[in-house]
Amino acid sequence: MASPSSTMAVDRVFESFLPGFSVASRIASSLFHIDLSDYLSYVIGAAAAFLALKYMSENASWFIWRHFACNAEISVEDEVYSYVMYWLGRQSFSNNTPNFTAATKTEYDYFSRFRDRGSSKKEYDSDIGSDEDFDEYWERTNRRDRTRQVNFTPSVGHHYFRYKGRFIKLTRRREKVNAFTFLDNVSISCLGRDPSFLKELIDEAQQAYINRDGNKTIIYRSAKGSKGEDSTIWQRCMARHPRAMSTVVLDTSQKEDFMKDVKDYLHPLTKRWYANRGIPYRRGYLFHGPPGCGKTSLGFAAAGDLGLKIYIISLNSRTLTEEGLASLFTSLPQRCIVLLEDIDTAGVTTNNRTDNSATPSSDAPKNNPAMNESKPSKSNDQQRPPISLSGLLNTIDGVASSEGRILIMTTNHIENLDPALLRPGRVDMAIRFEYANADAIRNMFRGVYTKLEGDIKYSTRPRHRRAGAKKQPTSSSAAAAASSSLESKSHPTPSTTDKPQLPPLHRSTIHQHSFSPETISSLAADFASRIPADKFTPAEIQGYLLKHKFSPEQAVAGAEEWARDFCRPGEKKGVNGVGGGNEDAESVVKVNGVSLKAGDESGGS
Repeated sequence: MASPSSTMAVDRVFESFLPGFSVASRIASSLFHIDLSDYLSYVIGAAAAFLALKYMSENASWFIWRHFACNAEISVEDEVYSYVMYWLGRQSFSNNTPNFTAATKTEYDYFSRFRDRGSSKKEYDSDIGSDEDFDEYWERTNRRDRTRQVNFTPSVGHHYFRYKGRFIKLTRRREKVNAFTFLDNVSISCLGRDPSFLKELIDEAQQAYINRDGNKTIIYRSAKGSKGEDSTIWQRCMARHPRAMSTVVLDTSQKEDFMKDVKDYLHPLTKRWYANRGIPYRRGYLFHGPPGCGKTSLGFAAAGDLGLKIYIISLNSRTLTEEGLASLFTSLPQRCIVLLEDIDTAGVTTNNRTDNSATPSSDAPKNNPAMNESKPSKSNDQQRPPISLSGLLNTIDGVASSEGRILIMTTNHIENLDPALLRPGRVDMAIRFEYANADAIRNMFRGVYTKLEGDIKYSTRPRHRRAGAKKQPTSSSAAAAASSSLESKSHPTPSTTDKPQLPPLHRSTIHQHSFSPETISSLAADFASRIPADKFTPAEIQGYLLKHKFSPEQAVAGAEEWARDFCRPGEKKGVNGVGGGNEDAESVVKVNGVSLKAGDESGGS
């Protein structure tokens, strides 16, 4: 038996390596009459063996997954990341993992920007009870909207699972880019040196992601990347249902010529024809005309008709540099549509080039002192546009510019554009959009009021009414009060209750009318005769029709009054209530050698 002095000496030695050992030793000795120093060697040996086994297992695991497995690295800035995360979120092993990340789609999450928005949302309009009025439906919908969708994905770290008979290792890492940004990376490994299984897995994830979109048109926007101040990437922002070409208000021959030219360009033999003759395989279109005439709508409809993706670039963005713009065009896929909207406001006009190229005179303030007093001085960075004209031209058709894409530029004022931007090779076809004529007005009226399949969707299953809820009346008088005759000028009598008494949604006549297609065509002709032709944009007429979207007779009855009282913002009321504008100005612009006046049609390619 060790002496007390030797025991205290041993305790002091162990205390230097294991703080608190002396206290534990005295407690064990006084209570249990056990000398911990006698068993400490076994404890140390067991701990050493455990650490050795852990070290060997970790190294053995690293060696096996390093030399006997294949690995796929996926960056968050690539669209494959969206494929894999969407696929993982729908696998059983992802939902059963003990360590997972629960998150909603927030703008503060860096990698959530690359998830799709709104594609998986349920269409609530198809879930209407057979005995449910609007107030009940809207209250139920609001309660459901307050609960945001939570996504569960494997958390940061290593995850092991088995898929189709193969052992899979999923590693998720989050790297800190700066104080506020984290970059998420994912790697997938499987045992075996054949990478075909991983490629098939990624293809399966991609196919599931594409099937989720169906025939929707995918829209991308330029976004700031994480690899520097000038880094820019394409960010998927949404997937929208395609727009029918028939809904675009434009002359039929112009739409047919445009689509024929696009299809001819996309033909596989056309690319070979361009290559054999040394012609850059690019195509550019310019849509010009008053705002609200459907310039962007035509590009979106063409993308939906051809199944192409749309890539939108804002040249007015202060974060976009010329290097970033060139990088965006370089990363474009083949057979896509690039949309540059309102290029006349992006600093590439004739006046801007003249102002930037001219050297300011030293006596300019003396010549125009009033201008100097009225306009505050601006720094050079505030006056200089983010993208110069030369930088834009080099990106569009320079030596390093991309091929295979369709470039669509829109402008409200073609006369302000620099002629260098309009030469052949940059603009191969120009299409002018006009104010709505009589045919366009008739077609818009028919398009709004023609009954289409899917306009009325509801389920006939009954819903349990809340306790104390009063059933709304379902008499025909309430339905008849929703519409008025063509010449009726009377106003409805105010209700004595706070809320209008509406019938159940599935029997409501507010969202339907009983007019036949022949009657709608007759009303369309009457409506077109009451609206002055070539005075209103399609967007303005559509805005008026949407106010009476379920009452075609009311739309016809109030057409003349609306046209007489209509006035655009910032304009004085002119003939027929429409501001004078600049319709009489004869600005001449040459596109592909063809002189275009303000009222001319499109220049061909």
